Amino acid sequence: LMNGRRAALVAVDVPYNLPVRGFVSGNGKVRHREFANASGEMSTEQFTDFLSRAFHLLAQHSVDGSLHYIFIDWRHQRELIDAGHDAYSELKNVCVWVKTNGGQGSMYRSAHELVYVYKAGTAPHQNHINLGANGRYRTNVWTYAGANTFPKKGEERDLLQLHPTVKPVRLIADILLDASSPRDIVLDAFAGSGTIFLAAERTGRIAYGIEIDPPYV
Repeated sequence: LMNGRRAALVAVDVPYNLPVRGFVSGNGKVRHREFANASGEMSTEQFTDFLSRAFHLLAQHSVDGSLHYIFIDWRHQRELIDAGHDAYSELKNVCVWVKTNGGQGSMYRSAHELVYVYKAGTAPHQNHINLGANGRYRTNVWTYAGANTFPKKGEERDLLQLHPTVKPVRLIADILLDASSPRDIVLDAFAGSGTIFLAAERTGRIAYGIEIDPPYV
């Protein structure tokens, strides 16, 4: 895919090793099938190895100093941390995506996802926030609508029809604005329904993506 090119930023929504049914989507009008990989069938050790291999490849095909934004749920932080420690040079931050409405949950309804921000390599990373000096005020708590409150029409609703864990385009666009520059290559190795391509088009980046499941391509 990369053919010698390297990504300036990575944003990936890895599978969470959870079955879609009962954890991701329930009995609403939009139903989805299980993921091709890491849909609840892996042990802790297998999932850690799965993530580690993915992270090493992402780092290998990224520029020195690039930031990698990795989405995960609260249940599988241990596996992600173990894999990330092995593949990356530094954990820069952990951001929390706070959704405007709760989703699945037998006791506390889930209304957040975590975004681990790792650095690949040792060169200085791009920082277009710089404590607000560049006109962008950002904290590590991000508020965006969850999939169950997407508008009934529009591109995000269209993406949700295709994929059960689609991310808001604005969320991904803000990540690209934070730590990459116009015309930079940005990479998503778990592209799903293609949110990164829409976000890259909006922000003037060049998106590369991989998706193993043919219906999403």
